[in-house]
Order: sequence, then structure tokens, then C-alpha cells
Amino acid sequence: VHNEKMGMLEELLESNGGDASVVLYHFNEDLARLQDALPGLVYLGEGVSDQRALEIEDEWNKGNIERLALHPASAGHGLNLQGTPSQLCHYCLTWSAELYDQVVARVARQGYVGTTNEGQWLVLNHFIVAENTVDNMKVSRVANKLTAQEAALEYIKSVRT
Repeated sequence: VHNEKMGMLEELLESNGGDASVVLYHFNEDLARLQDALPGLVYLGEGVSDQRALEIEDEWNKGNIERLALHPASAGHGLNLQGTPSQLCHYCLTWSAELYDQVVARVARQGYVGTTNEGQWLVLNHFIVAENTVDNMKVSRVANKLTAQEAALEYIKSVRT
């Protein structure tokens, strides 16, 4: 196990100038590592009650949470995150193109005025990927809406060349 992805995440968060950031994770082990590295990290995912989720949503929208860890299955539907971040960091990308699309649409929504580029709203969407790993297949799968088998075959072809 290495710490390169965590190092990259910490660098991205530090470079954000204090603006709100969302960190997407997939596995409970990833969340535990995130919580160890980022003390006080608030999260929405397994084990968070509906009442607590509403409280977190309210605090986020008021701008009282700088960093929020989200599991895509918990964030894709039903949340009203109007306090949209200036960056979305995928610490561990989901395999599901549908969950990916849902969470990005939920978090990077129209009407947000944050980091701007000539008056346009902008949310930076970062993939933190370890080279030559399953991460590459995940990026290909969600970006190109491939099946798991198609993503695996595409990855195998790329490694052979």
C-alpha cells in the first residue's frame, strides 16, 4: 500500500485556497484513511442517519463545512447541496457510470457561482488515479460509459502496446 494518492489529495485540498471541496470515496477502508489524514472530515455514507444527513446538508449549504467526503451511492439522489464546492476530488472512483453521473450532476449544479471563468460557473473535477492499476479501467468505464468487460478489454489492449 502506498500514500501517493493521499499525498495528491492533500495537495489538491491545500491548493484550493479554503474553498469548499468534496472528496468522493468508495470503500469503507478509503473513508478510514481519509479520516486519519484529514481530522474532522465530515462524511455522508454508510452509518450516517437520515437526521444526521439533513444536518450535514444544512451545514454544508450554510458554508460551515470546508471538506465533505461523499459515497456516490449516498450522494447521487435526494441531496440538496446548494453550497456547491469549487472542486470535486475522486479519491476512489466508482465502477458505476450511473452513480458517477448522478453525483457529479448533484454536486456540480447549474446556478452555482464559485470559481469563475469569464462569468461561467466552474467546478474542477479531479480523478486521483494510480497509474497501471484498476483505477485506469474505472476512469475509462465512467468516462466512456463502458461495461466492466469492455473496460477490462480496453485496459488489457493498452497494456500490451
